[in-house]
Amino acid sequence: MMMEDWIEYLLLVLLILSIILNLVLLKKVRQLNKELKEVGARVSVTKEELSQIRRRLEKMKGEI
Repeated sequence: MMMEDWIEYLLLVLLILSIILNLVLLKKVRQLNKELKEVGARVSVTKEELSQIRRRLEKMKGEI
């Protein structure tokens, strides 16, 4: 009987630890998703800028 109580206690502690770690991971994943969206927005602006530069260069090339 004593061994069963100890095992139940251990399982409860492991369950609580697992829940806490999952919450920490959830917070980290949300933070990383936010950062990824910010980086994606910057990259799309960069692609747009590169497209404008390419058009200007082609226009200048045509003038030469």
